[in-house]
Amino acid sequence: MQSTRQAILDYLRMHREATVRDLSRELSLTTTGIRQHLSILEQDGLVAYRDLKGRVGRPALAYRLTDAGEALYPKAYDRLAVALLEAAGEVCPDGLQEKLVVAAAGMSLSQLGTLAALYPAVWGLGQLFTGAWSDRVGRKGL
Repeated sequence: MQSTRQAILDYLRMHREATVRDLSRELSLTTTGIRQHLSILEQDGLVAYRDLKGRVGRPALAYRLTDAGEALYPKAYDRLAVALLEAAGEVCPDGLQEKLVVAAAGMSLSQLGTLAALYPAVWGLGQLFTGAWSDRVGRKGL
């Protein structure tokens, strides 16, 4: 993608919305040049606009990224969460990492304890019923 158009997309990603004048000031380009780039980005389905009401003269438009434009920026929240938990484990006192996980899950310590106690029992009961069946059905003849 052309660098100016990428810069426009980056600005919209950071600021959520911008006018032609905002982009012109930020990128040190003429408003006509910005409009040309925005027109191409709009044709590509990467930006959309809305009218800003209450202004006299040329209608002011506020541009934003579309879903397709947002999709250009990967969201790796799972990797971010793991990295944050690992960092918390390295720099925080013992037990804080576990407390963060419990708090993020919205569970109290007693609820987590109940879950930790019930899980092996539920797994064991499931094995009682499915283990023998699996032995009969899942075994291949030798």
